[in-house]
Amino acid sequence: MRDKVSLKWACILITLIKNIKYILGLALSVLLLACSPSEQQKTWQLGQNVSQQAHISKSIRYILTTPTNAPVELWQLGRSAQGKFAWRFPNNIATGYTLTDLATPQAYAVMANGPYIIVWSTRTGKSLAFWKLPFNIREIKTSQTNQLSLIRTEYGEVKMINLRTGQIDFSIPTAKTDPATHISLAENSHYFAVGTQSGRVHLWNMKSKTLLHTLKLGKKVSFLKFSSHGNKILTSTYTGLSQIWYTRSGKLISTLKANGDLYKIRQVSAPVTAARFSTTDRLLATASPGGIVRVWAVKSGYIHRHWQIPSPSFWARKHPTVLDLAFTSKAKSIITVTSENKAALWRLN
Repeated sequence: MRDKVSLKWACILITLIKNIKYILGLALSVLLLACSPSEQQKTWQLGQNVSQQAHISKSIRYILTTPTNAPVELWQLGRSAQGKFAWRFPNNIATGYTLTDLATPQAYAVMANGPYIIVWSTRTGKSLAFWKLPFNIREIKTSQTNQLSLIRTEYGEVKMINLRTGQIDFSIPTAKTDPATHISLAENSHYFAVGTQSGRVHLWNMKSKTLLHTLKLGKKVSFLKFSSHGNKILTSTYTGLSQIWYTRSGKLISTLKANGDLYKIRQVSAPVTAARFSTTDRLLATASPGGIVRVWAVKSGYIHRHWQIPSPSFWARKHPTVLDLAFTSKAKSIITVTSENKAALWRLN
């Protein structure tokens, strides 16, 4: 009899051990939800389609969404979200994954697919230009001060394209053995950056077209983002190493440290998928897989706030992907846009 009771308790103990990861994960999820330091103030629904990309304008008045198998849409935020324009490629062009970017100070948006680029007016909704380039496009970043776009090709080459003429303005030298994996263009168009397969980040002066510095990260570059004035840059690798540097000197400011970050305990990977500096460059907001948003102190690299975008329902384990995010003017709140085409305003203070 005693042996049967012992066996019963042993089975219960084994079952508990097998499920200990799930129990801890559930407990931590509840704790994180209860301790979330950011309050959701407002939400906007941007259509019903699932999006693969989104771009928040510099003024935070407009959001460009790129739904799957649906027109690219420009939304204006107010008390509610109003659809302003919907754009698509001509029917005679076979399209796959559409790339987009938004330049509201210059009143245009771009769509790229394969070798094709269409430039749209954000004022009238009409097409401003249509170009076919001699290569397929894998990434595009538009200037906020002129009609130039930085492009990464399917072969890992980097080109500067004049959107008025469709001509190549400048070809950035890249080694064939070390193709580009990510690019970034400063808002003031003073600098651009090219990240590579081997973990190098080349910082360029856009006006003089000269190389300023090469940062050596050691691992494949997955993300780059300049500060609002271009004097700082965030670099991130596929392993999750994220650092902030001075652009002109190439000196390291800080390495982002997940101090007190409970998401690290849950082993959520931390490569950056979206980021934005505050206008004063004092804070940096980043998004990572699993709908995780972190706000960092730039100088120290320590976490200032962090939270997780809620699942669409209680039973849904998967959290939405954050496609873009931005600070409000005084950095008291953050706007996020997720793959569910939902924008939300979060209070920081």
